[in-house]
Amino acid sequence: MRIFFHTQFRTNILAPVVRASSRVFLCLALASALAALAQQSASSASTAPPAIDDKFVHEHFGNEFTLMPEFPAMVADLNGDGIDDLVLAARAKSPSLDAGGYAYTVLDPYHAFYGFGDPTVTAAFTNDDPTRKSIVLLVIHGDGPEAWRAAKPKGKFVMINIPVQTVSIRRVKMGKRVVTVIGVEEYGMDRTTSALFWDGNVKKNTGTYKYQPVGAALD
Repeated sequence: MRIFFHTQFRTNILAPVVRASSRVFLCLALASALAALAQQSASSASTAPPAIDDKFVHEHFGNEFTLMPEFPAMVADLNGDGIDDLVLAARAKSPSLDAGGYAYTVLDPYHAFYGFGDPTVTAAFTNDDPTRKSIVLLVIHGDGPEAWRAAKPKGKFVMINIPVQTVSIRRVKMGKRVVTVIGVEEYGMDRTTSALFWDGNVKKNTGTYKYQPVGAALD
């Protein structure tokens, strides 16, 4: 009997200690889980993709450009390196002014197709339709895991004098290859469709965008 009551006495004394220890353990586990969740949320916030707005455009191309929100931003691998690139439509006051400071290249693939490809000359060409005046296409070639969001992308391009009515990403057969292009429905009575495609060397990171009318075959 003495042993029985002695053991029961010790058990009764230890029981509250065990319960208290369990509560402490649960509290510590909960606190640790909440801290991990907070850290994960902070990490997700810090790696969130940048908003595509005028601020983004100004950071990459300068203040001469204003984003046209009626044209959606488009993401696709345009140069064939397996990394997403970004295409935007904007209006430009002077597309060549900040080319050196923001390390972008001004191209006129439309007039180059017809034999007048010097953008320092063709930038002065005007548009008959005031609603289409000064529209340019901005392209950022992505690099690394951040792709087009990278602080230093592979390349940046401003394409001028493209007669844009609508723009989209398309897959078009050119010769024996099917390539990803920037598809353009051009303004005008005939509603010509055309493609802007990258012609370059992926390994050397060299090349340029070219213009190709494709008529009704663009799909």
